[in-house]
Amino acid sequence: MSPFRPSAVWAALFLITLVVLFAFQSRRRALSPEPLYVIESDLEIEAPAAAVWRALVDFPSYPEWNPYAIRVEGRLALGETIELTLVQEDWAEPMTLRPKIVRLESGRELGWHGRVIFAGLHETDHYFQLVALGANRTRLYHAEEFRGWLPEHVQGPTERAYTEKAFRAMNEALKRRAEGDR
Repeated sequence: MSPFRPSAVWAALFLITLVVLFAFQSRRRALSPEPLYVIESDLEIEAPAAAVWRALVDFPSYPEWNPYAIRVEGRLALGETIELTLVQEDWAEPMTLRPKIVRLESGRELGWHGRVIFAGLHETDHYFQLVALGANRTRLYHAEEFRGWLPEHVQGPTERAYTEKAFRAMNEALKRRAEGDR
């Protein structure tokens, strides 16, 4: 009796085809120049841009003041991988990620690119931009661009609202920190 079963071969080929199509489609979505969506928040801080920048890049002090990014470890340099622990109201546990710093312009911009498991599944570009509005006022723009299969199919308006709320909480905490550091 032959162990060859044509139905099993067809089923396996069908499954492999689906996996390849899924991977291709996910990668295409992640590499798109246009994000699926952007979560953004901004506010004005009554402190010089230099004071805001000092607070933003002082990773060791994050546990003291930051309600969203409760821990950041790693070297502040373009191309470096950092270890980042985030908490959010709708998550059961903190999430630790290892994004790569892809934007770094001293005093003006900090950003990192993160990926979950493999390219195309869940890709983000998270960044902060500072604009001096005068000697003692700074505009903080905080945003994250989402790409990939998971953000498209799993993260709905409710999950996005929780992330936006976490961004606002972090921005307000950064404001208090920077305004106290004049």
